[in-house]
Amino acid sequence: MRALIIGNSTSRDIVDLTVPWIGKQFSIYGCNALYRDFHPHRLIATDKQMLKEIIDSGYHKDRKVYTLPSVNEHFENKVITLPNQIEEVCPSGIRAVRLALEEHREIYMLGMDFTNDNQYAGTSTYADNWDFDKYIPMFEHIIQRYDNCIFYRIGAQKRNITPHSNFKELTVQQFTQKYS
Repeated sequence: MRALIIGNSTSRDIVDLTVPWIGKQFSIYGCNALYRDFHPHRLIATDKQMLKEIIDSGYHKDRKVYTLPSVNEHFENKVITLPNQIEEVCPSGIRAVRLALEEHREIYMLGMDFTNDNQYAGTSTYADNWDFDKYIPMFEHIIQRYDNCIFYRIGAQKRNITPHSNFKELTVQQFTQKYS
């Protein structure tokens, strides 16, 4: 099965996540507050305030929620510790990709634009603005390291990732025609 990583850039709105074929054809990994609107198969949250919100909501009781060892320890290990990940400053989207690579060789990404917009800007636990540009080299390192995998980014607002033979940009139309 393929993995679909769902980040929180505003471009995420261009795909209806509730269509049944998405959950049947993809193992879905979501980031942070996505759980407010959609329930992925796995949710990754490493920010303490965000994880507190998730735990307080009870979402973690019947769903797989992952975080860093130090954050999980802070919350008395109420969720799953991310395997094979070090304690470094890194966004949840990149951590979700790393988790998906434990099981998948075909990674699709939606709402992972590495831009300074966010679906939840200004809401509880979210600032109004971020600087995700600084994480592009980290993501490109993953693409290079996993050259036996193929990465597809869907509907990104900007083409800000260096071209690689195993990294493809898809329009929403290309994505939906291929899988719906």
